[in-house]
Amino acid sequence: MRNHRRFGVILGLIIALAVPVLSFVVAFLWDRGVLALAPNGPFVQTLQSSAAWEFVLGPVGIVVAGRSAGLRGVAAWLATVLLAVPVLAYLWFVGVAYLGGLAGEPF
Repeated sequence: MRNHRRFGVILGLIIALAVPVLSFVVAFLWDRGVLALAPNGPFVQTLQSSAAWEFVLGPVGIVVAGRSAGLRGVAAWLATVLLAVPVLAYLWFVGVAYLGGLAGEPF
């Protein structure tokens, strides 16, 4: 049973962090010259437009991780949300700003 819970928590983290981490990794590799992308190319435009999905995937990932961890009660959920939302918001903002800055459209 413990492995199922651990898998659920990891799955929730992957769901919640997929968009910010992907944006940050692509921007990091692009900045270092590993990827050669056109600033207005289809890949960059798709990645920038998919950043809004974090507003859906972030809360879904938090709920999946919390349910898998066996959170019970309002206090546990409130603490989880109060800790997770600022972290996700910060990672999302940094990833989007970094990628947008390289594409010439920081905001």
